[in-house]
Amino acid sequence: MAADMTGAGSAWLPISRLMPILEEQERSLFPSSEFPAGEEPSEEEIDAICQACDNFEEAVNAIVEIEWRECEFIALATDYDTLYAYLREAEYLDTKWRRLSAQVGLLIKKHGASIRKEGFYPSDVAPSLVHQLSRCLPGLMQSLDSYRSCVRGRINAITRATIRPLNVLDLPDELLVRIFYLLRHGYFVPVHRLHDLSSSRISYPDVAIRHIQNTRLTCRRFCASSSYLLLDHLNVNLDAKSLSRLRDVSLHPTISRGIRTVNINLVSFHAELAGNLQTFARIWALWLRKWTNSLKPDSPNHGTIVNKCNLIVKAWQEVADSHDGAPKSNLYVEALQTVQKIYQQRYRDQQSLFEDKSYAQEIAVALSRMPFAQHVYFIDKEDWRLYTPFGPDTRILQVFDDPVAIAEVYVRPISGRSYHSMSLGNQSPMGAIPTVLEAIAGAGVTLKTLEVWLTGESNTATASLVPDPAACRNITPLVANLEAFLFDFGGPDGCLPAQRADIYKFLSAILDTDSLTLIHIRIQTFHMPELFALLRPDVSVVDSLSIGPALNSRKRTNLRNIALGGVSVHGDELRELFSSFKPREPPKNTRIRSGVDIRFQSVQLLGGLWADVMDLMREKGSVLSNLLNPSGAECTRISPLEIRRIFERPDYSISGANLAEAYIRDPSSAENPLRAAVAASTGYSPPPFPPGLMTMPMPFMPITPIYIN
Repeated sequence: MAADMTGAGSAWLPISRLMPILEEQERSLFPSSEFPAGEEPSEEEIDAICQACDNFEEAVNAIVEIEWRECEFIALATDYDTLYAYLREAEYLDTKWRRLSAQVGLLIKKHGASIRKEGFYPSDVAPSLVHQLSRCLPGLMQSLDSYRSCVRGRINAITRATIRPLNVLDLPDELLVRIFYLLRHGYFVPVHRLHDLSSSRISYPDVAIRHIQNTRLTCRRFCASSSYLLLDHLNVNLDAKSLSRLRDVSLHPTISRGIRTVNINLVSFHAELAGNLQTFARIWALWLRKWTNSLKPDSPNHGTIVNKCNLIVKAWQEVADSHDGAPKSNLYVEALQTVQKIYQQRYRDQQSLFEDKSYAQEIAVALSRMPFAQHVYFIDKEDWRLYTPFGPDTRILQVFDDPVAIAEVYVRPISGRSYHSMSLGNQSPMGAIPTVLEAIAGAGVTLKTLEVWLTGESNTATASLVPDPAACRNITPLVANLEAFLFDFGGPDGCLPAQRADIYKFLSAILDTDSLTLIHIRIQTFHMPELFALLRPDVSVVDSLSIGPALNSRKRTNLRNIALGGVSVHGDELRELFSSFKPREPPKNTRIRSGVDIRFQSVQLLGGLWADVMDLMREKGSVLSNLLNPSGAECTRISPLEIRRIFERPDYSISGANLAEAYIRDPSSAENPLRAAVAASTGYSPPPFPPGLMTMPMPFMPITPIYIN
């Protein structure tokens, strides 16, 4: 073994000296206009290079001819330490092989370009030497692979006599659980992230569920090791039926171990729909008409269903248009009245829950029973499956002969955005968020991920995130170990300063922890601020509140990803925030990037310069950092065309980079494009709009969470 492996290792020594020579003499071997000629190597040096390549090829050929299975030092070895030493030596040679292979590949590309441009031939000295090396490398790797296979085979042979026969049921429970977890989530989650599934709201393939369901029937151990994977998240509405299901799942000894995420839906029943039959009839007549118009002409029983639904819509519309409160009674009107009574009862039941806040305790107690439920998600939005014609409205196809059943389809809570589209006031229970979080903290539960996605109408005072300031103070223990926080307020209108102040109080409470690695905050800006200012001259739409104090309440040394949208901040506050970040380092590994992912979109700078912020992002941000549609500071002193030229991506591309992002991501770019544009501006005067507001904001691109490993 020693002699053979010594020969294998010594074959690399001349090449270790050869590669630097080839790299240093590249310009001399290929003089061209692109690579000026230098001092040419002497004939003796060229002969030495050629001889080194010949010696390497001979050594490789000798190694390739070795039959490792017949070598006694492997076949007769009985000492584990010796065999593992053989493997370590092979791994060392493998590392050198990969390094040499990469070097040869680069030289082949360079020499190939020179040959194409300058008319050299592959038979010339330098190309022939490089190709000679490249011919040797595959054979050498095959020999190394064969050698390692033989050594491992010998280790298995001497080990087999000392162990009992293996059976899958002999595996420990922890390994079985890991195997089933990989089956359940391996389609979408990399192996190195199996221990930290940050969100379970993704719809994983049904095939994995079917495999687990079938495997559970094999034996009790498989059943015990895989059953909890069948349900990894729970959707909870604020009603008694949904809370009862949550309680039952949390009490189940097996299923409760699999829950990772609890999605709390803030959809609600509306007082206007519960108390006014005309409004109830008008809204659902409109929705039923839209659904009827969406039916395809070739669908089964199309004509019969359309005729039936048109009769129902006509009857309901007559109820909506009646002013004396006594609409003409018929089968369809009676069905509507019956269903509204059901709606009224569900509205009262939900209001009862809101008044005594029992829902918060139910959720908190359930979370305390589920050991791995560390991701909580609040959302004020219907599930996409609830939209027509893909959701429950499709039940009309089966029950179109029953007017009561058709009306019952619409007895469901909906979101604030939907109420806004119906011209109804927003009654989304946003105050339930701090109430639930306070109860969770009181139950001793800590979270890893908290997401809040709100879509309700923002121009009302009824939807408050901080109805009780004490609740925000009491949730501090809950966020002690919080790793990811995502907040999205996407109302159909903009966010007024009064409600923005309410939101910032809530954000200050959540961000009061230094354990965060990811912060995403987006607040919807006004689409047409000038028009709103004309319609509501009594209300200011200028955002002068800064999110900086909330961001800088703690040092962000652990932060790896931050995305801000639709907020305002001072330049000094950003500088203080960035001072906690480590500077970006030159890339050492293509799979590992340094710096913090910084994503700013529609952010207003209240003080300082955007050019200085770009310099900070260039120093501390990663190569994925974004800057889109900024406002304030220098942006009021240059023309909209210049702003678009610097900050607008080509064709609104998501993956491309604008000039500002190219400067931030590429350390070799010398000039800050915004600073140059300001210096070149010649007395531009901004339009007479409130400062910081652009006349045509760019479309807001959704912020996608990126988890850094």
